[in-house]
Amino acid sequence: MEPAEVVARARERGVTTLALTDHDTVAGLEHARAEADRRGINLVSGIELSCKVERGSGHLLAYFPDAPPEALTERLRSMEQARASLNVFEGGSLSPGQLPVPGGTDRANYQAAFE
Repeated sequence: MEPAEVVARARERGVTTLALTDHDTVAGLEHARAEADRRGINLVSGIELSCKVERGSGHLLAYFPDAPPEALTERLRSMEQARASLNVFEGGSLSPGQLPVPGGTDRANYQAAFE
């Protein structure tokens, strides 16, 4: 479901304040904010960040009083590009010779280049 649709459905159910997060992205917040403003909902912007922890992985929820900080938005863009490149490589759309990764183009080296 698109973020703006989440906002619309929340308003239909009488919600007046809504916190909205997405997994590792803030890309939908602009549309959600516009829909919230249109429908008179107080929108609390946020993100659910994937995190590496000592025993595996976890998630961190972060909320913003206004728009997400630009530094976070830029970092998320670079992470998204890295993830998309890794997915293309794993899916077989690219041959290893097409990936300029120091140390070789196997999965471990490629992934390490983006950590």
